[in-house]
Amino acid sequence: MKWVIVIVSTIAIGVVGTWMFWQRQSPENSKLWVLIDTTDEYNSHLESEDLVSFVGLDKDRWKGVAVAIRRISSTRFERSKTYQIAQESEIFGHSLKRFSREKEFMVKLNQEISSLRLTREGSNHSVIFPVLAQTLNEASKFNGGEAAVILESDLVENGLWFSFFSEEGHHLLEGLPETTGDLVEIFSNEVDLDDLSGVKVFLIHVPNDLQEERRFILLSSFYKALLESHGAQVEISSFVGPYSL
Repeated sequence: MKWVIVIVSTIAIGVVGTWMFWQRQSPENSKLWVLIDTTDEYNSHLESEDLVSFVGLDKDRWKGVAVAIRRISSTRFERSKTYQIAQESEIFGHSLKRFSREKEFMVKLNQEISSLRLTREGSNHSVIFPVLAQTLNEASKFNGGEAAVILESDLVENGLWFSFFSEEGHHLLEGLPETTGDLVEIFSNEVDLDDLSGVKVFLIHVPNDLQEERRFILLSSFYKALLESHGAQVEISSFVGPYSL
């Protein structure tokens, strides 16, 4: 009888210990920052399903994920909104409750993306790099797991600090890639980038015509060179479909 009690007690301790272990785990296995340029003429092509697939929640429904969404506008002082679903144990979790939380998570992402589409500025000004740099520096400090940043923009900076529509900016844009060094110096003087090792960056845009496509190729190549020089992994595409964390 005593042996039965010992065995049952050991099992109980193991179960409780495992449960406590899961409770102490980081609530987030990965975090994704999404920057959507609301000054562009085109509409965002991102969907909540794309983001859920990107972070791998469709393959591992029990993982913890946080998605921070922020718009690119005529100012660098926009706030981000973060939506998250905490990591849970497949053993101790409840499938129906988890499904309900997943559904709520996707609804909130859809609402936020739809809200951004409805509040497009149509502004002539676009502050892109300072917001991206701030976001990347934040991502570099994330220690919960994988970190990635998606920037959906044509990358045409037009702010008070620098503009590709100014005489100097237009000259530097048209001179790419030979003027990459000059642009790196200007951008680096505006915002210091931290060590971005381990941070994945995805530059997403769907050009409207060949002229815009050429411009995006030049600018995305410049951004890739700048960010990779700080350790980031950079991908350039028209959509996020092929990629995942």
